[in-house]
Parts: sequence; structure tokens; C-alpha cells
Amino acid sequence: MSLLTETELLNTIAFRGLQISLVLVFIYFVVTAKGQRVVRIYDKRFEIKTEQEQCFVSFWITFFCLFIHILIDEQVSNTIIAADLDYLLRRKIFYFLKLSCTLVFIVSIYAVHLLRRCPYSPATRVVFYISIPVASIFFVQLILRGYLEIEALVPLYHWLAIVQCFVLSVFVLSYPVKEIYQSYRKKLM
Repeated sequence: MSLLTETELLNTIAFRGLQISLVLVFIYFVVTAKGQRVVRIYDKRFEIKTEQEQCFVSFWITFFCLFIHILIDEQVSNTIIAADLDYLLRRKIFYFLKLSCTLVFIVSIYAVHLLRRCPYSPATRVVFYISIPVASIFFVQLILRGYLEIEALVPLYHWLAIVQCFVLSVFVLSYPVKEIYQSYRKKLM
């Protein structure tokens, strides 16, 4: 197996892992929505007073923005890849739309937190910190692969995608696992 094929396989596995973790967390949200403080996520009348409420609201804002981002980004990417266009034009459109989707994702998290007047949780900060280099690499790939036809950063692009999917999977699963563990400990005491 060549190195490119191995990284593409790892990239696919990491992305499917991210999708599975998003679905699991969505199922967790649906199951626990009745007993949780779901109205606190979107209703500004409820003030966020404790750090636990801050993490709760911030996590779910970030999760839903990420969930919508992954759904839209995957559909747009698959549509562009399947389009019957010149390969350079397809590359330009692909990387421009990937960059645009990532920037819209970052701005949407910021805007919804601002509208809700909610400080960022540590998980949200990590999502920001991992999304900014991804947007930067999309911009660099747009210039290098779309306009200059230079393939130098393709391995870096694949490895960054693998790291991004892995880190996002871990942080998406971290809050529900922590909540389940805390509820389990309360039942034992």
C-alpha cells in the first residue's frame, strides 16, 4: 500500500468515526432532552449562572453547529467532486467552498454564543483552535492546488484532516461521557 492510500484510508476511518460520534451524541441528546435543561440552550430568559450550565449550553451550541456543518460540508464536497467540470475549476470550487464552510462554521459558533451571551467552554475553544488551521490549510490548498498546481502539501492536508477528525471526535464524546459518569457516580452514592 502506498503512503497516500494509507492516509486516505485513515482519513476515511477518522471521518466515519467523527460521523458515528456525532450520531451517538445526537442520540444521547434526544434521550436525555426530557430531563435536561434543554430550554437553557436557546432561551435568553434563563441566565447562565454556574460553570456547569456554561459548559452545558456552550457544548450543545457547538455540537449543533458542528453537526450542521458536517452535514452541509459533506454534501457540498460530494457534489463538487462528482461535478462534470474541468479538474482545475473543480479544485478551485472545492477548496473555496471548504474554506467558506469552515469559516461560516467558526462564525456561526461565535455568533450563537454571542446571541446567547454564553462564554466558551473548553471544548468549544478546542474546536476553534482546530478549525482555524483547517481553514488556513484550505486557503493554502486553494492557492497551491487550484491556481499553481503544486501538490506539495497534500500529505499535510490528509494528516491534518485525520487529526482534526480524531480531536473533534474525542471532544464531541467528552461531554456526554462526563455527564453519564457523573450521573452514575450520583446513583452509587
